[in-house]
Amino acid sequence: MLRYVPIKGRGMSKALVFLGVIVTASIMLSYQYLPMRRFSPEDQFDFENVTIRNPLPPPHLPETYTISEPDFCSRHPDLQIIAYVHSSVNETEKRRVTRETWARASEFDSRVRAGVVFMVGSAKTPSEAAIVMEESRVHRDIVQGEYDDSYHTLSYKALASLRWVSVYCPHVPWTLHADDDVLLDLFLLNRFLKVVDTDDSFFCFNWKGSEVRRSGRWRVSLGQFPWKAYPPYCSGAVWILATRLIHRLLTASRQAPFLWVDDAYVTGVLAKRAGIGHFEHFKEFLKKDEITESDFGKVIAWVHIPDRGHWWRTLLSHYRYRDRENRYNIFEVPSGT
Repeated sequence: MLRYVPIKGRGMSKALVFLGVIVTASIMLSYQYLPMRRFSPEDQFDFENVTIRNPLPPPHLPETYTISEPDFCSRHPDLQIIAYVHSSVNETEKRRVTRETWARASEFDSRVRAGVVFMVGSAKTPSEAAIVMEESRVHRDIVQGEYDDSYHTLSYKALASLRWVSVYCPHVPWTLHADDDVLLDLFLLNRFLKVVDTDDSFFCFNWKGSEVRRSGRWRVSLGQFPWKAYPPYCSGAVWILATRLIHRLLTASRQAPFLWVDDAYVTGVLAKRAGIGHFEHFKEFLKKDEITESDFGKVIAWVHIPDRGHWWRTLLSHYRYRDRENRYNIFEVPSGT
């Protein structure tokens, strides 16, 4: 039989202190790692009625630019697509290849009216600053935000990019986001956008039921995002959206919980809060890690492929454009293309 034995004097004080430490630590851990309440299926992603740590972007979220190119869209009149490419200061080679491949699509077909800018973060050294300034002077296609380039600031870069488009290119019908290792067939995309019967959704490779990772490189704590899975969202490599919808994403960024995983945040959390859906049949136009000539005319974007320059020249040949002496020459597009 158990008996109650009172604790007296100094022993009681030590026990109470120890108990207090345990309780305090438990409360702190619960606040950091546990959801604020239990969730039922009917209130999934109910952002308005759930308390989350750091629910909104920090007050210093960058809304200014070291380099802004404010007249980019006015220098390229009648644009139909404004494409912004996530890059970083030192990725000069990837930007060079992009400029020499799909970013030049308008030179080969006047029906493709697309402009491309590169979004980079702050320079960390004087040499990095010199790289960006020289590229900006030569190409005038660099937009530099006041944030560091890192995985945990990708959502800052995304919001700064969307704000740039909304301020300087609001009249351009379509906005395209791409990573800096993507190859795009803008000729096919241009035809797609002319025949598609909706402009109120993301066009992308749509993920559904993607589980939130609680460990590893993409770790998001329960306190930051208490649901088991993200809302439907786009693969971050490529997506297209009607520019008129961007202001709804920016408004949602002041109302929905902030998340550093940028693709799940912008095209998932913010899209959910803004009431923007995802076009279900666009994933057939995207391909990852491989490319063949049989893709041409069927695939719009390839991700993570080697030798983009070679495949761009092969794509031009498919459309009966020619590359002579490493100089691109414009020929007529075949009828029906």
